[in-house]
Amino acid sequence: MTRVCHVLFEHGIFDGRIFHKEAVSLAQAGYEVVLLVPRLPGGWLGRKREHRLSAGESLVRAGVRFETYPYRKWVPRAFGLRNAVCRRDLLAALQRLRPDLCHFHEDGLTMEVAAALKDSLPSTRLVFDYHEFFLHRLRASDRKRRGMARFAATENRLLARADGLVTVSDFISDYYRTLTDRPVVTVMNCQSAETFPAAPAAPAADDTFRVVHEGRMLFDRGLRVLVEAARRIESPRVRFLLIGDLARSERAWFDAETRRHGIADRFEVTGMLPYLEVPERLRRGSAGVCLIEGANGLTGIPNKFFNYLRYGLPVLTLEHPILGPMVRNARCGEVLPRADAAGALARAIDRLAAEPAATAAMSRAAASLFANELNWERMSQRLLGLYRALLSADAR
Repeated sequence: MTRVCHVLFEHGIFDGRIFHKEAVSLAQAGYEVVLLVPRLPGGWLGRKREHRLSAGESLVRAGVRFETYPYRKWVPRAFGLRNAVCRRDLLAALQRLRPDLCHFHEDGLTMEVAAALKDSLPSTRLVFDYHEFFLHRLRASDRKRRGMARFAATENRLLARADGLVTVSDFISDYYRTLTDRPVVTVMNCQSAETFPAAPAAPAADDTFRVVHEGRMLFDRGLRVLVEAARRIESPRVRFLLIGDLARSERAWFDAETRRHGIADRFEVTGMLPYLEVPERLRRGSAGVCLIEGANGLTGIPNKFFNYLRYGLPVLTLEHPILGPMVRNARCGEVLPRADAAGALARAIDRLAAEPAATAAMSRAAASLFANELNWERMSQRLLGLYRALLSADAR
């Protein structure tokens, strides 16, 4: 059986894209799938201590086998010592596993390992997965911009050795096609009908019109716009459901502002939830918002968009070069101007709450877009096609 290995360092071990979609789909297609993750003292898997193994215990989920490499937190960070030790241990684990194909997902430490992989495992096929436009993210931060030269040097080594690339948007794919003649495949992070199942028989609905934001809420994801819109909403039916958490500074600002304006009771914040508990909350929604303000978010499609489509939530998005045309063409929501974004959002929410027929039409369009085009069941075929091509006898 062909062995494929997905390598993680920063992501959670049960990440939605890496585990629930890519790894599970590959296991279902007949590959031997290994997820290689960091192990902390005490048997904890993942840097966020997501699962604990007792001595001699192994972990297999949905046909995916978890293997580990040590993350030695007691090694000092100074002079890059901890990362150097981690790179050594990760490469040693890969040499032990000897996968036929190795799939990496992150910039930083694991990109450095990917760039060096062929030195020790020259026959292993190498795939790198761009979950976002990493270089663009570095450019957007004064603090991180200093690392651009090092990142570019590492990426150049990686691109010279990679057998294939995966990205989450055509924009990113087009960029990397100018840098390599290897196959570059767009695998959008669409939601899976299997992972996020259809709603069960719904209880009697209340009259609340719930506006959902799914995912961590940050200033550059529209927190200020959302709070200001909540101040301007006229409909008494509207409430806001934030599925996820807020960063520390954002939480302090949010709590102070909502109290100051007397709108705290209009918001429900769930905190971070296990991935498979998100669908139950999404089903309660009436519309979903995408309020990306940071430049890096304009090069891809936010994951929340695909989750909204899965449950037929009309999408309210600020003008966006990729998302905007998709929403307009499908008529599954509204695209709002960035000028007076809060006022435009408040007016759009009030319209949807007051016009159930129009809202229902957008909801049907969103559900149709998911069913017919933007679902993981279709996207997974692109990933499987790349794997088949790279692992074929001719490719080797």
